[in-house]
Amino acid sequence: MVINTPKVDVRIIVSGTNVAEVVSKSINQLDLEEDYNIIITSIIPTNDIDIARKVALGGDIILVGGYGQDENFNLIYNELKTDFNHIGLFDYNNIIIEDESIDSELAKSEIFNSIIKSGLSYSLNIINIHTLQNKLDEAYIKYDKLLEEFEQLKEENNVLSHENITQTDTINTLNNTIDNLKADFSTFKSRYEDIYSKDILEIYSLQDLWLESFGETLVNEEKIIIASEKLDLTI
Repeated sequence: MVINTPKVDVRIIVSGTNVAEVVSKSINQLDLEEDYNIIITSIIPTNDIDIARKVALGGDIILVGGYGQDENFNLIYNELKTDFNHIGLFDYNNIIIEDESIDSELAKSEIFNSIIKSGLSYSLNIINIHTLQNKLDEAYIKYDKLLEEFEQLKEENNVLSHENITQTDTINTLNNTIDNLKADFSTFKSRYEDIYSKDILEIYSLQDLWLESFGETLVNEEKIIIASEKLDLTI
């Protein structure tokens, strides 16, 4: 199976049309795509920073023409640099000869060296980005695993909390039952604690006892009480 490796997209920004023409002729003599998987998609002569931004947008390597890394280059670098591109210098000092003209052979050599140098830096940057991306992916996997474990622990804690609530309700019910029993016992105790100090007639109704024993209504209760006291029938 043939793997199609993405080509490295190079954009070149120079200061004038004369430089752009020399650069264009020099590039035509280089087989960058076949040998290095590099393509030159734009050669733009401009000093306008807004146009430079548009040219650089989406490019992998941006070569900026200038006389060394001067203030103008640094300004453009800061404007165009992103985490996913490389800004390189196409140094005019290396292509201009004594009569201030541009030597095409020197331009060819300089453009080639600038592209290869920038390409290596770009590749290293991409490797670093991929390494960071891999570490980030690993971090996401670990995070998802920890999140899953957290949700599981949270669910287990909810179950335990529910069980604790159920046990607490049961204990509260038992405590209420015990309190009710204590209250009932206290009432019973206060009602009957002097039962042994009373005679039977204070505890039970004489009318009820007579009716239960003889099957008739007691007519003269006082006589029965007097008789019981004389015969010492009290408990």
